[in-house]
Amino acid sequence: ALRNPILPSPNLRLGASPHPAPPRTNPAVARILAIANQKGGVGKTTSTLAIGACLAERGFRTVMVDLDPHASLSRWLEVPEDPAPPGVFE
Repeated sequence: ALRNPILPSPNLRLGASPHPAPPRTNPAVARILAIANQKGGVGKTTSTLAIGACLAERGFRTVMVDLDPHASLSRWLEVPEDPAPPGVFE
């Protein structure tokens, strides 16, 4: 089976990174990164996936929210489409 080359290794477990996350001054505070641009084809999905994967590999708890109606990020992360999860418009 072919594996998506952008996704991290299927053997990756959070906290098992060779690059431990730096200590945080206040672990209860979440950091939010938003990647947005009205123009299509500028790399928003690719950037989101790469940054999210790198943060997860470093041991950070990571959530990526796909608000794109085309659900490109969800497809890259192999989120099941049947039944389709509710979108932002529902």
